[in-house]
Amino acid sequence: MVSRMGIVTLFCNVAAGIGFAVFALTKSAILKEFGVVAGINIMLLFFISLILIPIALFFLPPPKEKHTKYLHNARLNRWLDRLERWSLSHRKQIYIVTTLLVVVAAIGAFRLQSNAYMVDDVPKTDKIYTDLKFFEKNFKGVMPLEIVIDTKKKYGVTRNFKNLVKIDSFSQYLASRPEIARPLSIVEGLKFAKQAFYEGDSSNYSMPSEFDLPGLAQYLNMNTGSTENSGNDDSFTKLVSRFMDSTKQEARLSVNMADIGTHALPELLSGIQKRADEIFPKDDYTVSLTGSSIAFLEGGVLLSTA
Repeated sequence: MVSRMGIVTLFCNVAAGIGFAVFALTKSAILKEFGVVAGINIMLLFFISLILIPIALFFLPPPKEKHTKYLHNARLNRWLDRLERWSLSHRKQIYIVTTLLVVVAAIGAFRLQSNAYMVDDVPKTDKIYTDLKFFEKNFKGVMPLEIVIDTKKKYGVTRNFKNLVKIDSFSQYLASRPEIARPLSIVEGLKFAKQAFYEGDSSNYSMPSEFDLPGLAQYLNMNTGSTENSGNDDSFTKLVSRFMDSTKQEARLSVNMADIGTHALPELLSGIQKRADEIFPKDDYTVSLTGSSIAFLEGGVLLSTA
């Protein structure tokens, strides 16, 4: 059994092991670990089987005639003999057909395009899918993208008015993209506070000037270096504080975007990162893109391009 089936089983395990080991070439930590563990275990399974199965068969009684009767099936033997004659007597035709099939398969493989969507597993008639498409059509989507801007200075977000202007400029760029909804950040809180300060006049929903900030400090708690709320515990202040860390060094932009697929997503993220580097020089700032959309991209595009 080992002499007849050992080589066949070896190549089957090698093919399966390579198939799983390919995951180790991706940039996803989870897939890397899965690929390495699965590939090694499949090869170990071959050697374990090669050792344990003959030992188990040694202690088992010989098979009875009814157990080996299928080996003498006349119809099966005729097909096997026919395949043997074809493979030995018609080599030229087999090579030609095989070459044509390989060429056709190669052409088809090059025409394949990898384009996955976050809701691919959801049926298109499902309520979740139709709701997501409704929000995508009317509100530019609900897929999450988080952008963190590190000013590299304590209280760099609130004490340096230029940083707020840069965040507003970056927010306007994001809002101008057809795939992205209006981002939420501290500057949106500033605009809302300015409108409230001027008795709700909608024309004042705009980025406040540097001279407006002292009047808005009571809303945003920006007049002190303390991380405490200075008694101002209202829900609006708490909401705005969620877009900064406790030291007010990092600002967060929360973005909802359309499910544009893994084919267009890298180009979109590359454009966002490029614009971020123009507004926030790398020497003075660190801009990080994170969120479920980034995780989906790493698990989809990087897997398919590995």
